[in-house]
Amino acid sequence: MKKLIPNTNKLSGEPPKKSKNTQVKEGIEFGMNNILPLVNPLGGKGLSTVASGASKVLPAISKYLTTKASKYLPELFKSSKDISKVNNIKSTDNLLKNTTTTPKYPLDENLVKDAYGFMRRRKFVKDLQKEKLIGKEFNEIDASYAARSTDKTNTLTKLALDREATYYRGVKGAVPKDGIIYNDKGFGYDMSKPSFGNKISEFENMKNANVDFNNPLSIAKYQASHIPMDKYGYRSGMPNLDNVDALYASKNPTRYGDYMIKMNSPRDYSKGNYQDWFNKYHDVKSRDFNKLIIKNGNYDKSFIPNTSYDLPLRLDEGTVVGKKGQKMFDVDDKYPFMNYKNLDTNEAQKYEEYLKTLLKDYNTGWRGKYKNGGNLNENKIREYMQTKNK
Repeated sequence: MKKLIPNTNKLSGEPPKKSKNTQVKEGIEFGMNNILPLVNPLGGKGLSTVASGASKVLPAISKYLTTKASKYLPELFKSSKDISKVNNIKSTDNLLKNTTTTPKYPLDENLVKDAYGFMRRRKFVKDLQKEKLIGKEFNEIDASYAARSTDKTNTLTKLALDREATYYRGVKGAVPKDGIIYNDKGFGYDMSKPSFGNKISEFENMKNANVDFNNPLSIAKYQASHIPMDKYGYRSGMPNLDNVDALYASKNPTRYGDYMIKMNSPRDYSKGNYQDWFNKYHDVKSRDFNKLIIKNGNYDKSFIPNTSYDLPLRLDEGTVVGKKGQKMFDVDDKYPFMNYKNLDTNEAQKYEEYLKTLLKDYNTGWRGKYKNGGNLNENKIREYMQTKNK
């Protein structure tokens, strides 16, 4: 028979009552070890569903919250005073490392860590959409799926940035043999001789780029990807500057010109992750041509851009600025529709399908094309959850 301990209201043999601080810590440890690791395997819908009612997500989580977790969670969120104790915890690392109880069936540590970054990745994916790198049909479920692992977010980001770095230019694919070309005002230029301020002629620059003058497609590739040495018609209109000129390109194929050349700005994803790549390649403000070279409302004619063609200066989304004669894009030689005006019936049908797919991929965020990314072992997590429920 239990007896009262002298000068107390406690019975002998009864465990000492835990302080609120201890209960709060145990509540956090329980959540970190048993509840939080279950969120990531649910996919994007997991977090939102847990927030609205865990019983709708998984019987396992419902069981935790109604049985074991109920022992800790009321103390954890009982008052603002208790919550302030939680806020004083600088990191969850110590809770994970110094937990007094080791789960009988521990989850893969990498999976747990990846779950912590879910919300950060999901916000990043939504930011891709705000920046118009992903189309309007990419919905909430898609965003959550793309954020399930760093690999998935990385893969989607590469697709979006590659799409942003892809351009199409329609050009004539021909130059006069004698080099004499006239503009719409009847003014003539001689492409075989250096124009004012240039050391070499347009023809020399074409030869340096290994252009085959007997091959219209070879000429077209040069005209699409290089800043001309003078105003030869295949350039973007801009003020008359001594050192620079611009090329206009579109994000989709057009019906302009006899040849449609697909090009891209080179991208390197060998280092860093989705955020690093986004910061490097989508930082449009740092490449804003107008802000960089306007002085007192006028263009600085002495300005010479000092940028590589993978990060060119821009007048706008489709107009890149560079030194005269500079290569601005890499040509996609595998693009099968360069000579789009001379396609046979079968090729023309494939071209129309290509145009439809191009728009669909952008709008849906390449849904289905990036889903092989990621290392999430769903079977392993399901097995763990089933074992815990026994």
